[in-house]
Amino acid sequence: MSVSLTGETEEPDYEKFEELMAFWETIPRGFPASWHTARETASTLPEGGRTLTAIKDIVSEARRNERKAIISLDILLCRAATADFVPESYLQEFRCIYGQLLGLARPHPMMEITEDVWESEYAPKVSVGETRPGYEWVARIFKLLRLVRGLDCPEVIFIVGVYLNRKFLTYLGGEVYRSWRQKLITDFPELLYRFIGDGMTDLSEQEMKEYKRQELEKIRKRLDEQQPLSI
Repeated sequence: MSVSLTGETEEPDYEKFEELMAFWETIPRGFPASWHTARETASTLPEGGRTLTAIKDIVSEARRNERKAIISLDILLCRAATADFVPESYLQEFRCIYGQLLGLARPHPMMEITEDVWESEYAPKVSVGETRPGYEWVARIFKLLRLVRGLDCPEVIFIVGVYLNRKFLTYLGGEVYRSWRQKLITDFPELLYRFIGDGMTDLSEQEMKEYKRQELEKIRKRLDEQQPLSI
């Protein structure tokens, strides 16, 4: 480490930065959008700002945002199962989160979106190539939600919805994506603050419970106000 003119110790650039960026270029197309965003953010860091701390923060943010999106799906399914009907705002939020988990950025600004964002923005891009299996699972979930809208069958929504969602998440944990994650952990362990459970979250179990509680309250409030969520 060097010392600045003010006498403060300066952290050097991460010595494996170029190696990391080369690895990041191999990220699967359908990997969750937070990781593509992280790669873009890291690529803009100037020399002198590519420190280990800066990179760790970027990676941590990608992991947190991915996990938050997955948790939000569970919360939305629970809310759908207990609602009198499944409003359009629920479906639009589902569409955006699934699109993000399949590697596509969230549309902006959300308030101006009135059409089915899944069909207009996401489906044409994820229904082909390596993301096709994920697209098919999501299509089944949306078909279920359309079938039960307005029907008094919360058990069906919850049981079948959770089953299909777990199948989708199993797809996300498939060999292609698992291999990339494992190489990240193996080749760049210094970038991971800590990991529990599936090995890709910076949240402790207690923090996760508190986050779920807060997200549920946020979802309830914004759906009542008919406002989109910001994951």
